[in-house]
Amino acid sequence: MSILKLFFISIFAPLYSLALGCLAYGPWGPLHQIFIFVFKKIYRIESDKNLRFKTLGDFFLRPTPIKLGSAPLVSPVEGYCFEGPKPINLSETISAKGIEYSWRSFQEIDAAQFHRGVYWNFYLAPHNYHWVHAPASGKNLEGFRTRGAKLPVNAFGRWLEPKLFNVNERLTFKFQTEEFGKIVMICVGAMGVSALFSDKGVLEYDRWMPLQKDLKKGERLLGFRLGSTVILLTEKPIPSPSSKSVVRVGDELIQSRT
Repeated sequence: MSILKLFFISIFAPLYSLALGCLAYGPWGPLHQIFIFVFKKIYRIESDKNLRFKTLGDFFLRPTPIKLGSAPLVSPVEGYCFEGPKPINLSETISAKGIEYSWRSFQEIDAAQFHRGVYWNFYLAPHNYHWVHAPASGKNLEGFRTRGAKLPVNAFGRWLEPKLFNVNERLTFKFQTEEFGKIVMICVGAMGVSALFSDKGVLEYDRWMPLQKDLKKGERLLGFRLGSTVILLTEKPIPSPSSKSVVRVGDELIQSRT
């Protein structure tokens, strides 16, 4: 590995993420209101003027009205759909920001189990609502935290580390549904993401942990402290998936049945 790569992976990326986390959540008192004002202006964000946030980080996880569609499978995030809905083909790769990843690089899932399924690849920009919600109702929710780096999820990050998604920190959820089989959501961190916050309690690293028996569509699962990527997989095929390039939490991912 070159000195430049080693410096960026070992020193710059962790320090940059730590600095942004300190900026967003540090003890800056009234300065946070200035940070929030500037952030809203830059990204043209409209929010309830009556809501007050202690830190810029709290603003990232601001309360946002959610309208759940009637379909049994809905978008878990507000953001951009970079890829999908597409059938999962284990001989192909998934693309994120022009970078290709092997399905088998995700150690926490049995990729072969999803060979008949469908996936979506969502990206949350810094201005998006940062909570990730359950896309469907189901049973036996489990979580898996993977320790990792905070490399940029782009072509430069790919140059630094070819197995980017398998190296970066991530938190994965899985649960069972009757209609779609097993559903998995892989929430991947990136440079500048100061933390992945589980709304279902503390998760240990590198092992599946049971979280709750019953899960309702729309329940909060995870908060990104700055934006990142969510990959949604279903075990069973979906006959009539709905395609949107921009989504909000609760938007239907399968076409309404008439």
